[in-house]
Amino acid sequence: MTLEKHIMDTMKEWQIKLGSIGSDMKLYYPKTSLYEYLKISNDISCTELKEYIKKYLSVHAECLGEITVSHDDDRFCICIGKEGCRYVEQNIPEPDFLKKFLEALKSQNMNIIFRIFEEYAMENSTELCVEHEAGGATEVLYLKDETVEPYVYYIEQNEFGITYHRFTSNEYKNL
Repeated sequence: MTLEKHIMDTMKEWQIKLGSIGSDMKLYYPKTSLYEYLKISNDISCTELKEYIKKYLSVHAECLGEITVSHDDDRFCICIGKEGCRYVEQNIPEPDFLKKFLEALKSQNMNIIFRIFEEYAMENSTELCVEHEAGGATEVLYLKDETVEPYVYYIEQNEFGITYHRFTSNEYKNL
């Protein structure tokens, strides 16, 4: 997965959940994830990485307009301006699976959530992979074919309801 894809996927996810943003959007990344998305060596300094990200995005994500990058130690903030948010909202289609998943999540019913994953896997001729975390309150769901859906969904059910986190497969393996 590339940095620009992850940025646009995350922006689209937030827009589906929250509606039109209408302001800047700040995305935070650990340094290790940025090395992976950019496919670069992990031996460059944070200052060099900051400059590399700016140059990289100006070439590979110029459609997002003005982007600022800052960091606090190993945590980086990529801020996409209003015009970039507007571009994603108007030009990047909402992923069908993500829309269905987020709608199912509103039900707060794990059976409905599982059914969305199962149906999508069958529709796309791939396998649903399920991992159960200790205690049974957490499910990890992903599709075997990452070209169909590249994210791993870490779904937790507790006294506050059902929540999720979305990771790339490498991010999940490195938790």
